[in-house]
Amino acid sequence: MAYVYNGKEEMWYLNGTKITSSTYTEELSTGESPLIIGWGFDGPEYYHFNGIIDEVKIYNRALSEREIQDHFKELGAKITTSTPIPATSTPAKNCRNKFKKFSLSFLGFTKWFF
Repeated sequence: MAYVYNGKEEMWYLNGTKITSSTYTEELSTGESPLIIGWGFDGPEYYHFNGIIDEVKIYNRALSEREIQDHFKELGAKITTSTPIPATSTPAKNCRNKFKKFSLSFLGFTKWFF
């Protein structure tokens, strides 16, 4: 799945194919609230994704439809890094349907692709 927002329109892609789009002109939140992936709220109901979320990528611009398609064509390719990026997390206890807070610490140098 891929989600793209270009300031005027939001689009959802499945396996590189656009499956829906809609006009979205509301201003995005830029406050200090955390970005939460796999959780939602609709009125009195909370929703939690029950599955695996893998290969999350966040860009500072809207990708084109071609870039989305190219990304999904490359999924069969092996992804390698020259330097491992260590990360640590603390297991949460009794956290069913609750947030799990974790932090990452990067040692050395990493490169972001935009």
